[in-house]
Amino acid sequence: MAKPPEPEAIVAKRRHVDVLISQGQSLSEAIRHRREFSDVFPVVA
Repeated sequence: MAKPPEPEAIVAKRRHVDVLISQGQSLSEAIRHRREFSDVFPVVA
């Protein structure tokens, strides 16, 4: 069973989505981008 994500990792992912939105992506595109690249670029807290 996978461990739940650390709070710091959740905050980092949320901030990344916020940055993508501020760069002009829609919310759905930003979330999709975050999911696609979460394995390639893991969040290091």
